[in-house]
Amino acid sequence: MNTKQAAHLLYRLGLTGVLLLAFNFGLALGAGKQEKKEDATGLSVAGKDPQAFRDAAALLPTRGAPLPEQEAENLIKELSEKVKAGSLPEDPSGNTLTVLKKLENINLTSSVYTKLKDLARKAGGKVQPCPAADLDAAQPLFREGNELYEKGNVKEAAARYCQALQKCPHYADARNNLALSQMHQGLNLAALFNLEILSAVNPRYTGAGINLSVALERLGFSSKAYEVIKDIASKNRTLPMTQYNLAWFENARGDYGAAYRHIGTACSTYQEYLLARQLKVFNSLEAGNPLNSADLSPLPASLKNQVNRLKSTKVKVTAEQAPVFDGQETMGLVKRWKRFVLAQTKDDWIAVYVPFDGVKHLGWIKKSEVSEVTVSQPKKPLRALPRRP
Repeated sequence: MNTKQAAHLLYRLGLTGVLLLAFNFGLALGAGKQEKKEDATGLSVAGKDPQAFRDAAALLPTRGAPLPEQEAENLIKELSEKVKAGSLPEDPSGNTLTVLKKLENINLTSSVYTKLKDLARKAGGKVQPCPAADLDAAQPLFREGNELYEKGNVKEAAARYCQALQKCPHYADARNNLALSQMHQGLNLAALFNLEILSAVNPRYTGAGINLSVALERLGFSSKAYEVIKDIASKNRTLPMTQYNLAWFENARGDYGAAYRHIGTACSTYQEYLLARQLKVFNSLEAGNPLNSADLSPLPASLKNQVNRLKSTKVKVTAEQAPVFDGQETMGLVKRWKRFVLAQTKDDWIAVYVPFDGVKHLGWIKKSEVSEVTVSQPKKPLRALPRRP
């Protein structure tokens, strides 16, 4: 299992925070462009998505089988024709959204992403600023969309945002919130396309970049998601939400020191940032740093109890040398007397954390080749297990 796989699956199954989405970003920042603090929950108005992902499983859904390459190429050509004809995703007659839905399970490589981004930017380049009368006509529909969204009716909310954009395609908050409502429906490629259009129309709309990184992560393109949020965070050091999301990605990549620093930046900017303080606990758990009761105070009672119950069990290799497996493949050999953290036992096998090439992996060793040694220190949360031999 490589580092990327381990991180992805860890954030589905382990103790973790969730990425934040920027809802109503333009309204929330206001004329002064300063993030407003709403309450002690740690979520700013800009970051308070009323339908925020409840946990890591919701954040990182299981994707369907990838589209065949030729089918994906044909759909991208069809999308290109629609963009050339001036069709935007909100246009009911253009069927652009239908094509984007069909592309949802595309294998999002760098070259494919570049093609989609270029098409979205071309579409955005055709969007002109709206007359004041058009914006006035769009605002009631936008507000209706927000009311529906906040009640959890994301599909109807998306319909209202589309209607608002049909009257004023330049309406940044409407396109941003449309992308969020699409993401919550599992239409991540459509959300990505709208966010790229928004970035072309309004390059200073930071919320588009924040949300784009989440869409990319949900589409499985973690390396690009990290690049996007890293760039956004470097330009918005005083916006706690960007620092929090960057720390989330760094934690997932195993860069615990960098994650710790950016969590600190988020908390120093906004001291009551509860989610960032919770992420700090998960960061310490993953990095193997000790925790005391004060460190656990930001956690809800259920999580606090779960962390308190985690005690470490190690195993000691008793064979001269023991192979470590991922499925039928041998990951490497470990020598006698070496000790490793036990993750799980199953039949005649145990799963342990083993360092290979400077990175800790999960692998399986035969029970007959080790003995257990119980110690009392914080245990790291379980990463996803590799395939058992």
